[in-house]
Amino acid sequence: MKKILMVLESEFKADYRVENEIEQLIKLGNEVTVACYSFSNAYHSEKRDGYTIVRKKISS
Repeated sequence: MKKILMVLESEFKADYRVENEIEQLIKLGNEVTVACYSFSNAYHSEKRDGYTIVRKKISS
């Protein structure tokens, strides 16, 4: 199993393109973590559908 870090230059909201890519990577047996920023929340992480999302607050 490979560990894959996807870094987004945006907040991670509903984006079927990113979600499809994550789904395919998981089906291939990879562990996926998505790193993105957030304007509204402090740093936090969450598990969703077999992958981890890590959000870091940035100032606007």
